[in-house]
Amino acid sequence: MTSRGGLAGQRIAAGALTPLAGRPRGARQRREVVQRQLADVVEGLLRSRRWATLRIEEVAGALGMTRTAFYRYYPDLGAVLLALLRDLAGAIQSRGAAWWGPPPPADPAGMAARGASLRAAAVGTAEIFADHLHLLRAVLDAGASDEGIERAYRAIVEGFVAAGARRIAAEQALGTVDPGLDPEQTAAALVWMSERYLGTVLGRPDGPSPAAAGEVLATIWWRTLFGREPGPEGGPLLDQG
Repeated sequence: MTSRGGLAGQRIAAGALTPLAGRPRGARQRREVVQRQLADVVEGLLRSRRWATLRIEEVAGALGMTRTAFYRYYPDLGAVLLALLRDLAGAIQSRGAAWWGPPPPADPAGMAARGASLRAAAVGTAEIFADHLHLLRAVLDAGASDEGIERAYRAIVEGFVAAGARRIAAEQALGTVDPGLDPEQTAAALVWMSERYLGTVLGRPDGPSPAAAGEVLATIWWRTLFGREPGPEGGPLLDQG
């Protein structure tokens, strides 16, 4: 794993496993160790295997524990996948925090900040997708037969849709985005388009690099929401370096 996309260093409360109250300090420390190692272990196995073929004994063994000990942390492999998925969503949210939050002022400095935060969010998301393609594909595979995992994945994507809709509505209030756009439907189109695009092109021999894919998305988002930068040449803000 690269440190850029490693889940262990990019966790949020939604994906973290809370130590059980009353457990001795050693147990809490062990849980933290398991949590840090789990993504690397599972994704390592998925590089050569499909999710449906994995067994608890394999994951437990790679973590250095017995099957019985594994059940102290997770009831089944589905719970493992959900925990890793939440961590992945937290990593994406963290990389794009400035974009998914409230907008800056509608002045030249604020517009420049918008471009920078949008690029950081798009490129960061593409890099995380690229680093965790095996995990994401496992989620989609598992979701085809497990309604709980499919609902959890959809809820996470819809969470980004909701954040995007709030951002668009806030931009409209500032006069930076066309008031005729429907915030919810525009955000849904942009977020789901981004998810499908990254899942399709990344990892292909002829596909773009994560940075290039992120720039494509940033440009599409920018032109959809803000049009062209009203500078002397009328070019898009992202092309102004």
